Amino acid sequence: MVNAKAQVAAREEAVAQYRQAVPTAIRDVESGLAQVRYSRDQAEAGKATDWMRASHERGAVSYLDLLDAERTRLQSELAAQRYLATVRLIKAPGGSW
Repeated sequence: MVNAKAQVAAREEAVAQYRQAVPTAIRDVESGLAQVRYSRDQAEAGKATDWMRASHERGAVSYLDLLDAERTRLQSELAAQRYLATVRLIKAPGGSW
């Protein structure tokens, strides 16, 4: 009987730990996916800016178009930096993301 109670208690503890681990794991996956998305967005914005710069040098696009591409690239970088700063702020005091 004592052994059965210990087994039930151990099982309940394992279930409780599992229930805590699953949301943390899901947040970690979501965080990783968001980081991948931000990295991809930054890379695409960088490529677009490079293409616009080359096009501007050839006279194919206006300086305003080049500035717009640069603004988009900078916005993408800023969004990624904000996201990472938010994650660090949450994790710093021992929070989970």
